Amino acid sequence: MQKTHQTILRKKDYDIDFDLSFNNFWKNHKELKIQPTTILAISKDTFLPKETVRRKILKLVKNKILIRTSKIIG
Repeated sequence: MQKTHQTILRKKDYDIDFDLSFNNFWKNHKELKIQPTTILAISKDTFLPKETVRRKILKLVKNKILIRTSKIIG
């Protein structure tokens, strides 16, 4: 998630008139290409064990909060 925020903020570096307002949050988020991440990276960022992260992601997929297509979860 931190990388997503950094990518949006970097757009302001290249375009001084880029709108970072809360009103445009979802528009900016939708235009962004989110880089895939790994369970290990999430584990390191959240300081949770890898197996816990894996179980929680599977639970979010089961509850239809996240969507899984092949190996990509989003």
